[in-house]
Amino acid sequence: MSKQLVTRPRKSVAKHDSADEPVIVPPASRPGVSFRYSYTEISAVGNAASVRRRETRFENGTLKSESFEGTFDRGAFDEIVRQTQGYLLAQTSLLMKSLFWFLPSSDERQRKD
Repeated sequence: MSKQLVTRPRKSVAKHDSADEPVIVPPASRPGVSFRYSYTEISAVGNAASVRRRETRFENGTLKSESFEGTFDRGAFDEIVRQTQGYLLAQTSLLMKSLFWFLPSSDERQRKD
């Protein structure tokens, strides 16, 4: 491999026309800049359950916030708890199944004894 330097001829710089200036978009109107935060609290006392929700979002340069509170039947609360526990159990099961392969096999434990 040769260690000689190769030089290129210099190119001339093209003149820039001010009419071709790029349009600068202000930060508030740029698409893709957004933020969203939500919080939901559900609690039950006696036969009634209550829900409190707050949502804040930043979209298109404006900050919007919404919140509400309400009550509902205890049976609906029990169903929400049952579904949430089922979802959590399914997610935990998937995690444990993926970690199962890192455990030593039962054959290895019997050989050590």
